Amino acid sequence: PPVLRRQPPPLPAMASEHEEMLRLFVGNRYEYYAKKWQRNKLSWGWAAFFWGPVWLIHRKMWLYFWLCIGILVGAGIVEEVLGRHFVPGFLVNVVFGLQGHHWYKLHAEKKLKKIAPTGLSSEAIRLQLVKQGGTFFSAAGIIIGIIVGIILVAILLTLTGAGPWM
Repeated sequence: PPVLRRQPPPLPAMASEHEEMLRLFVGNRYEYYAKKWQRNKLSWGWAAFFWGPVWLIHRKMWLYFWLCIGILVGAGIVEEVLGRHFVPGFLVNVVFGLQGHHWYKLHAEKKLKKIAPTGLSSEAIRLQLVKQGGTFFSAAGIIIGIIVGIILVAILLTLTGAGPWM
């Protein structure tokens, strides 16, 4: 059976080469992000605010995801050892909401610098940008499923009195 691949979207006339590559990398939501990127580093993003690390996976920002997880786990360990909570979860969400678009722009620019000078044909570069960019919806769905599963197990353990925190 033939392998179906996402084809690069058609490009608007008169786009700079850099904008063209960003458009291919980002995908269907390019106009939204381009508008956000025209502002300063701070621009509000509801998806990043509500979904945080899941949004990072959705946008294929693996390095940022693992850094975030490391920071959150490290902060959790420090808070547990000291018996104090320093950073409310809501504050973490606000940082994601304010910085998410900026982080995505840094991620996209880094990928462009890595892909563009590879010596591939322009069509191969276009296909590589589409493949490495865009979104990874299924991974985000899996992570949400895992989180929901962990919450349900914690609730079940709490209700049965079997949790280690009892």
